[in-house]
Amino acid sequence: MLSENLWAVNFALGFYLFHLKTWIMEKEMLLAELTKNCKKYGKELFEMMKVLDLTILGDKVQEQQFKDIHNRVLSENEFYAEKDVSRRIPVRKGDRITDEKYDFLMSKDDFDKYQELCLPYYVNGNLTDEKGYFITNWSMKVIEEKNNVFDFICKKVLPKELGDVFYEQRWRLTVQDKVIDLTRKAIAA
Repeated sequence: MLSENLWAVNFALGFYLFHLKTWIMEKEMLLAELTKNCKKYGKELFEMMKVLDLTILGDKVQEQQFKDIHNRVLSENEFYAEKDVSRRIPVRKGDRITDEKYDFLMSKDDFDKYQELCLPYYVNGNLTDEKGYFITNWSMKVIEEKNNVFDFICKKVLPKELGDVFYEQRWRLTVQDKVIDLTRKAIAA
């Protein structure tokens, strides 16, 4: 039974690699069609990429705002590490935590107090409401925009066969990123 399953897996892998090699051999034709479609849908793609870039920028700004708030609260208040985790982490048990990337070393009570001290800064920075809920979750917006751009590329820009293969892999973020980057390069060409 195991050998039959192994044979089936090997057959499927070989079949997939054969088709992948065929696509690689036809790379120039695919690249030409991709470039042609990028020019055809250039305006729409450019607008979608612009929205995606602005969303990514918003996410990075929000992330930096949170880091700045956390480091400010840590510099104004004393919190100490409750445990040792790894030799690679420079903060040891009993050391003062001065960087937000080590806030997980605090005790639960200290962490709760730390979050309470951060909340007014979150509210003043329009990051959360008074209860601590995100006003705008930029990370989720980035995922939504990447999905929109990826779907558009797979359905309209890429050659049908290739678009279908990539669309089946849409849940893999690395595939999404590579397809979007490839399309950016084709637009620039």
